[in-house]
Amino acid sequence: MIDPSRLQVLRAVELHGSVSEAARVMHLTPSAVSQQIKILATDIGSPLLERDGRTVRLTAAARTLLGFAHRVTTEWERTKAELSSSETELTGELGLCSFATAIPALAAPVAAALTADHPALTVTVAEADTTESLERLLHHSADVAIIVAPQNPARDDPRFQQTVLLNDPQDLIIPAGHHLAQKQPIPLEDFSRETWIEPHGDHRDLIEASCALRGFAPRFRHRADDWNAVLALVQAGMGVCLYPRMAPMNTTGVTRVALANPSTALRWVLACVRAGSENQPPVAHALRLLEQRSPHALHISSNQHES
Repeated sequence: MIDPSRLQVLRAVELHGSVSEAARVMHLTPSAVSQQIKILATDIGSPLLERDGRTVRLTAAARTLLGFAHRVTTEWERTKAELSSSETELTGELGLCSFATAIPALAAPVAAALTADHPALTVTVAEADTTESLERLLHHSADVAIIVAPQNPARDDPRFQQTVLLNDPQDLIIPAGHHLAQKQPIPLEDFSRETWIEPHGDHRDLIEASCALRGFAPRFRHRADDWNAVLALVQAGMGVCLYPRMAPMNTTGVTRVALANPSTALRWVLACVRAGSENQPPVAHALRLLEQRSPHALHISSNQHES
């Protein structure tokens, strides 16, 4: 009989790409992870990892075993849904994780509604980027994750069930005194000679891809992970940046303008759960509320700006 905990170790190696990273996330030593993999390999009579230069990769047997693990995990999630389908009141715990911008627009209102409607249900919210959100789902420290594409897993990833909530256009934020501040909408290529503020990694990738589609590369000079810090730098005249339509903005001295080519800079926002768990009552209710809330999440209209 295969120990399910060892299958989880193998899934962690697949997710994180190395024994050392899987060990870090699972709070184990690399030798402990390697030992668990070796025992699992002995159980099935076939090696699961093979050397690839300085790293390791999964063997064909490992991928077959992971396919089995995904099916077993999905069926268990479905069984839990069936066992709880007759419950009239939502109880227990629900973990909701989200990237920062979606917390005020989606996660917080949904968590508040769940708590108000179902006082016996304990809801927790955690800020997490896409990678950490997927880890939380697989390690059962979260049940629903709000993530962004294209950083999300492949749509046919057997470990997850994904639902598109909305697309989040990007506006350009510039100093209020900028000579183009009164021009709307603005072609992105008009800012090819500007200095750009570099935000966190996922959004930097979006900016670089969007600018590449318009024929230029942004000249990043300053960097800030927090959106308030980005706004402060723009306000000080240090550069420009793309800013999510979903994100609120209360800073004065900054103008927010729509792009003339909005399809150039879009990111998709999705709800992601463990495959098979989507019909568990707390998860299903959270997904319904997220879908209902999504049309209201883009509370800044395309022609609104602050100065």
